[in-house]
Amino acid sequence: MITRTSSLSNQKMKGGGESKKSYLSVSCVNDTCFERRPQQNHDCYTVIFIERGICECHVSNEVLSLTSSSIAVIKPGQTFNVMLQKGSIGNILSFSFEFMQTALNSAGMAQEFHSNCLAGTVCVPEADRSFLTDIISRLRQEFQTNNGLREEILRGLFQIFALYLNRISAPKLPNNQNRCLYHANRFFALLDEHFATLKMPADYANLLAVSPSYLNFIIKENFGLNTGYFIQQRVLSEAKKLMTAQEMTMKEVAYTLGFFDVSHFSKFFKRNTGIRFTDFRRAKVA
Repeated sequence: MITRTSSLSNQKMKGGGESKKSYLSVSCVNDTCFERRPQQNHDCYTVIFIERGICECHVSNEVLSLTSSSIAVIKPGQTFNVMLQKGSIGNILSFSFEFMQTALNSAGMAQEFHSNCLAGTVCVPEADRSFLTDIISRLRQEFQTNNGLREEILRGLFQIFALYLNRISAPKLPNNQNRCLYHANRFFALLDEHFATLKMPADYANLLAVSPSYLNFIIKENFGLNTGYFIQQRVLSEAKKLMTAQEMTMKEVAYTLGFFDVSHFSKFFKRNTGIRFTDFRRAKVA
């Protein structure tokens, strides 16, 4: 379920663990409402895209100057302060890792987005600016409606947006960073392939021929959470998709995901989402 907020600032997720909520917010930003935006900690990614004018963005200890040729990507946990020059206008997107993973239908692609945006800013080719402006405008318009298939359309538009940023922002990194990112990329690729059968960090460490502690270190160093978290979230993401898209029963979902004890799957789902499987299904239907 996509959380909607009336506030233009990022909101912390409530209930069942903040980082486990699927969250998206799309807002218009201009010099009137965001001229002196206060610094804040947040648990989501934030993307700032300026359509016209100039924006100065203070991110932690760094100052970014944004125009229509660049995008700022702010990682979870970073503080930021946004100031726009008079007449400037743009958009702010905030979203959780879970929403991004669900929209892209791939832990690997979500990890690639995180890795590609390490620099904080992404340059937008002039030929692509109108395309990007249109996608974000459509995201904002759809976010403000309550029409049918709203969540599906938002995920589809966001998928195009995130894939586009992945394409134009792939960085050239030093060899030591390449090695770490290689193992991280391989972990997420293997996770997409084996999440239904392999659910322990040691399983993926064995496939990568590295130690579980090393794998956990590079994942936590780059993404802020341990290997086990991403394994759990990939399984949960697939469970929700099977429940909604294919209308499977809890027993069918459990068996498809390699849980041969349905009660074990039920406890796993509630422990990691804060809500029972049946209650989650009922909320989706409603």
